[in-house]
Amino acid sequence: SLQKALAVRIKTLEKEESNIRQRIANGRAAKLELIRLQTQLSQARHDRLAVEQGEHDALSLLAVLLGKRSAGFELVEDLAVPASLPKTKKEALAAAMSQRPEILKARALEKAASDRTEIARGERRPQVHLVSRIQTTAGGSLGQSYDDGQIGVQLSFPLFDGSIRSHRVDQAALEHRRSELQVEDLDNQMTAEVEQAFGGLSEARSRLEVAAQGEREAVEALRIEGLRYDNGESTITDLLAAEAALWSATVNRLQAGFDIAVQQARLLRVTGSLSPESFKPRSLEPAKTGG
Repeated sequence: SLQKALAVRIKTLEKEESNIRQRIANGRAAKLELIRLQTQLSQARHDRLAVEQGEHDALSLLAVLLGKRSAGFELVEDLAVPASLPKTKKEALAAAMSQRPEILKARALEKAASDRTEIARGERRPQVHLVSRIQTTAGGSLGQSYDDGQIGVQLSFPLFDGSIRSHRVDQAALEHRRSELQVEDLDNQMTAEVEQAFGGLSEARSRLEVAAQGEREAVEALRIEGLRYDNGESTITDLLAAEAALWSATVNRLQAGFDIAVQQARLLRVTGSLSPESFKPRSLEPAKTGG
């Protein structure tokens, strides 16, 4: 997108360069105006080369990350807005708490530590056992036998074990408390991440609106300044300043749009919803059919 904007900028400056040459030939402009414009034009051409090199470097890095030997592939520019994007901060936080694997793991470990604590405490309590026994006894001169059954209740309780059971309870309780603190720390951490991601997305969207409005105003300002310059009411410095302002406004708009995509991915990541299908290109989406 920056390359396309730079191409338009360079074309505009080249057209203005031709106009100034004609003005100089007709004695209506000074050579200093041409020098100033050529300086701006040279900078624009340098910017285009820098952007092209930046794209080449980014594609090379992407090829390495994808395990390819070269960057001989095209990127899909028209990405769809994720359908699962949370609408509110509360919804985003709820998704994070229910989907993030680290919080689910921490809660499972906390539950296991709680169970171990209860088991350790149970070893210190009196225990009641139901016991039973059935046996067959043979005896007598005639080889007769008879069955003998017993059933009873056995009560046992620890008297002295050298504080072994108490130490087990203390150790289990300590592990349980440590697990609780880990869950609490993750809760706080994820809450902060969700708030930052949601706030960053809201800020990027607001900045895009402001940047788009600024670009529209810069386009109009450049148009007016061009008319004033053609009528001899302003200098080439004013015209170039208006052109530079338009370029800056265009860069701001493109950067804001890029930041929105980044913040959307960040929000999906912190909520545990990011997947390869999150930004599926519109061209690959199934066509909607009417019912």
